[in-house]
Amino acid sequence: MGLDMFLHRNISTFGYKDRNIPDNLKKAIEALDEATHSCLSGYREEVGYWRKANHIHKWFVDNVQNGVDECLTYQVSIE
Repeated sequence: MGLDMFLHRNISTFGYKDRNIPDNLKKAIEALDEATHSCLSGYREEVGYWRKANHIHKWFVDNVQNGVDECLTYQVSIE
């Protein structure tokens, strides 16, 4: 049984020039916006990865997944 888990955060590109994100990411967003003639809705950044940490896995199942242990993606709020 694998317990590989990832934590990502969504970065909205709306107003990205005012946000504290790396300059190289800002340049990539500008290039994509220019190429597609639209504003990107968001960017997903990996902020955490762990494996075989069953206590963390259980916390997410109990507090985020309503007690259902499925291999799906779930939204986690700051609260």
